[in-house]
Amino acid sequence: MDYFHKFKSTVSQVAAQVSNALPGNPLTREYDVGEQIGTAGPGLHWKIYSGKKKSTQQPVAVWLFERRDMDKWSKEDKEEFINTIKKGVSTLTRLRHPRLLVIEHAIEESRDSLAFCTEPVFASLANCMGKRENFANDPIHFTEFAFHDLEIRHGLLQISEALAFLHIDARMLHRNVCPESIIINDRGAWKLGGFDFALQGTPAPNNSVTFDSMEYNENRPAVCQPTLDYLAPEYALGGKIAPFADVFSLGITTFAVFNKGLVPIKYNGRLDNLKRNADKFKSVPETCMQNIPFALRDDYKQCLNYTPDLRPDATQFTKIAFFDDPLVKTLSYFESLMQMDNQQKMNFFKSLPQVITRFEKRVLIQKVLPFLSGEFTTPDLIPFILPSVFIITEQANQKEFTSSILPSLIPVFSLQKPYQIVLLLLQKMELLLAKATEEDIKKYILPLIYNSIGSDTTRIQELCLAIIPTIGKLVDRQSMKTQLLPKLLKLATDGSVVAIRVQALMCLGKLLPTLESWMVTEQVLPVLPKINSKEPGVLMSILGIYKLSFESDKVGVGREQLAKSALPFLMATLVENTLNLQQFEQFLALIKAMMGRVEKEQRNRLQQLSAGEEAQRGVPNFDTIAGAAATGGGDKKISADLADIMGGAAIAPKPPGGALSLEEKKRLASEQNRNGAGPMNSGSSLTPSTSSMSRVSPTPASTSKGATSMDPFDALLMSSTSSMTSSKPSAGPVFDMSQFMPKNDPMPSPSPSSFFPSLAPPPSSTPSNLSLGSLPPSQSPVPPSMASLLGTGPSMNTIPSMGSGPSMGTVPTASNPLFLPQPPRSSNTPIQRGGVSSLDSLLSFPSQSKAPMNMMGKPMVPPSTVKPQSNSNNPDPFADLLG
Repeated sequence: MDYFHKFKSTVSQVAAQVSNALPGNPLTREYDVGEQIGTAGPGLHWKIYSGKKKSTQQPVAVWLFERRDMDKWSKEDKEEFINTIKKGVSTLTRLRHPRLLVIEHAIEESRDSLAFCTEPVFASLANCMGKRENFANDPIHFTEFAFHDLEIRHGLLQISEALAFLHIDARMLHRNVCPESIIINDRGAWKLGGFDFALQGTPAPNNSVTFDSMEYNENRPAVCQPTLDYLAPEYALGGKIAPFADVFSLGITTFAVFNKGLVPIKYNGRLDNLKRNADKFKSVPETCMQNIPFALRDDYKQCLNYTPDLRPDATQFTKIAFFDDPLVKTLSYFESLMQMDNQQKMNFFKSLPQVITRFEKRVLIQKVLPFLSGEFTTPDLIPFILPSVFIITEQANQKEFTSSILPSLIPVFSLQKPYQIVLLLLQKMELLLAKATEEDIKKYILPLIYNSIGSDTTRIQELCLAIIPTIGKLVDRQSMKTQLLPKLLKLATDGSVVAIRVQALMCLGKLLPTLESWMVTEQVLPVLPKINSKEPGVLMSILGIYKLSFESDKVGVGREQLAKSALPFLMATLVENTLNLQQFEQFLALIKAMMGRVEKEQRNRLQQLSAGEEAQRGVPNFDTIAGAAATGGGDKKISADLADIMGGAAIAPKPPGGALSLEEKKRLASEQNRNGAGPMNSGSSLTPSTSSMSRVSPTPASTSKGATSMDPFDALLMSSTSSMTSSKPSAGPVFDMSQFMPKNDPMPSPSPSSFFPSLAPPPSSTPSNLSLGSLPPSQSPVPPSMASLLGTGPSMNTIPSMGSGPSMGTVPTASNPLFLPQPPRSSNTPIQRGGVSSLDSLLSFPSQSKAPMNMMGKPMVPPSTVKPQSNSNNPDPFADLLG
């Protein structure tokens, strides 16, 4: 059971909250209800809430009466009160006048409440004078609230104009003019409402109107009758009821306004008290005049006259001297703007700034500003209105500016014509930036500046350039990249006025601390050399940007950009005739500073490279090679070093005259065979060094110490012929040169030993005429996979010598894997060499102190210490080339 009671209690609380928020009235289907802002009507039973229409978001005031407020009333009183307030709303709905409260939605009734909507309101006059009954919480906007003299003057004028309309045009009596029936809207205008006891007149002869008399009944609830303290004496004493009765009520209301809600005589809801004190109004006591302004006293006393006919009518009351005030007339002039043409409005707005400074701030915001912003729909009038708006902005604080002034200016920010609009806004940009929040600046004001930079008006461009440095920190990264910087750079490069170019460059310089480094190096600095202007102001502004960028640790301009872009431009600008001596010195100082940084950074960078990295980047020291040749190393050392460069491949030196043709080679071979000469020296050999050696060796392979690696192809040959090697010399395969000789040459084919004595094979048990191809597959030293490498000639024992590889007819040994040709020991005939290699031209490179390196960055194998025998009659072909 306890759980059930708890559940029931929770459901009741939620239902009560929903009932308070949405009382079930049909009005809530179309309107959103906000916080309570006031109370009004008989007994202040109408609760006024702020609200908005759901479909249009139009602000309204929602009036709500809850039936539960009458729980202690009798049934008859409930019905009478409901009928009274429903009648008042229905009567007001049918009437339309600027001085009457505007009904936006007719009354809606539900089981729990009655509700209707009006124009947005501030509060009732009773609330403003301290009566706060039927409030859930005391609203903040009533804190330290007090009327200004101008508000009272204009408010009483407006109520008297409303009564004049009722009496003359509507032929109606209000019968309840009191603070509870006067509503102040959100613009500060006093509106007449509370038509619960209004009485329609009856036409009479002579175009007159008669009104039925009313008797006040003390037995009825006070809320179902007019407020007794504000009624004219004739209501209690009997007699003719006329519109002068409403004027009397207006006089009592005037007294209450100047006396904080008090009335001259309080009747406490008893009619007999009114009858006993009615004679006091035959002569208004001086106590009723103490707080009344002197200019109003005479007319005020006339309104409270005991005799109705001696009171002024509502129209006469609107013309009293109390309302003859420049500020009141200005407010009245605002209300008649709709009846003027544009020229009349322009003349009025031109003279307005001279008067507007005399208004109080709340009057300006509540009364004046709405009229001014209402004319923003006409662009031609805006330049005449903005000066007055700026005066109001100066008096407002940031909250008031954000909530009241800025919303009316937002549509104006997007207008570009007439150009005076933008000009005025930019002139007062400092004021706008001071009053607006950072969020509003980014959302509304910065786009105005972006759009204004591209204006054709020079003055607008100047104002924008003066403003931009102050808002640089508020510009986000994307907007700076795509909106602001491109437009500033365009002004600097394409501006038609020199002053604009200079200001654009100065603006860029002031923005540098707020820019990211990549924006400066990628967007700003590359554009500077493209500026064609040679005026000193432009050039010095460019120099300033370079100097700030160069000295800024945040930007960090690199040496490459300095060397490739900045320095060439500055050097070319240095000799411009438009610069004076002082400006020239400034350019020169910056150039020297940039050169110093480039030199320092590049030297440090080169010094930080390691020895291995430097070796990989550099070329071999050919001076060392040349030096070795000059001291006796000869062409053998050069060939060895070149072989290292090329990765171990032998390069045959060529004579300076050019490469030998095939016929010349054959002719030389025939001469050697005919003369019985020894083997060719290394200078004319067409066979490369062994693959296991990194350079050409002039000594036999058996004495070479530089064999550290072996070419895979040579290793394959060694493995294929290992079975053929022996400790004793054996006859090798026959090397037939006849196929390379001309057919008409009668010279017999020499044996291989006649050309290459050093290649004579050692004796072996293998038959001399045995070729590689004659062995059976099981005994062949050459694997089957080598068939494609060795070729498919007629006989494998006749393998010609290749200029780019070892001789296929040479049989390697264990100590000498591949015999190299030996240089001749004596010869009187100069050795003919081949053509000059393209790599020979590299020999002219300067020498290096380090040891020669091959292409893989490794030290080359030292050359053999065995010096070849030289003959003075056989000059070195490289002697002339190496000097």
